Amino acid sequence: MLSLSTTYNLKKNNTIRFTYNRRLLYPSYRLLVPFTYFTADSLSSRSGNSHLKPEVADKFELAFSTEKDDYSFSISAVTKKYRDYIGKQYSITNGVLSSQYHNLSNILTAGGEFSFSASLLFLELNLDGNLYYWDYPGIDHDGLSHTLFTEIIAYLPLDITAGMEFEFFDNILYPYGYLNFYNPCEYFYIEKMLFKNKASLSLFYLYPFSSDKDKTVIWNDYFTETEYSQGNDFIIGIGFSYFFNRGEKISATKSKLHMEYDEEKR
Repeated sequence: MLSLSTTYNLKKNNTIRFTYNRRLLYPSYRLLVPFTYFTADSLSSRSGNSHLKPEVADKFELAFSTEKDDYSFSISAVTKKYRDYIGKQYSITNGVLSSQYHNLSNILTAGGEFSFSASLLFLELNLDGNLYYWDYPGIDHDGLSHTLFTEIIAYLPLDITAGMEFEFFDNILYPYGYLNFYNPCEYFYIEKMLFKNKASLSLFYLYPFSSDKDKTVIWNDYFTETEYSQGNDFIIGIGFSYFFNRGEKISATKSKLHMEYDEEKR
């Protein structure tokens, strides 16, 4: 990975940053294995492709950020150019939604991102969003893709933390269709820090408000839309983590990782 960055301080706590980076992404094992995997309900499947090439991405970003005692805010304009973009191609056969990974031609995307964090008493609010226009050469299904992610965290006595994560709207575009998610609350958790903040024990609840409105739309060569809807089954689990960073808990990265994961889902 190649990265170049320059920063200019406008005044105290206000900065402008320009960044360029080139990323080389090699396909993971699950993307390469030429086998077909079905979900438990046999309504969707995913297949790998052993002929995938590494993906090359050039990213240019111009960002402004400000930080105060109780809040921080940043906004940026971004353009990305992909070569041999690794994406999914979808099809629906006999009611089964099938996908396979392929290298797509050069793809250009441009848009913006923003991030806002604020603290009030024992509450913390993290808000992240993006809006991109995707241009797929040789494919007429260009358009906007957007995500808005929110996290609310409550710091309680006895080193207990409770939090909820929301996606108020989510439209993810790919070359042959798009995904729409309507489940507003994705994640709820309660976490207890242990061993002087070196470890944590958590109880989490995924998709507490299960929805059957999640929708995948497939375009064919004649611009005909085919819809595939599915629900999200709720999941309850217990997690344990141990931190090897001198006893300090890793923080303020969850929403960023979430946005990167949404990008990979395309």
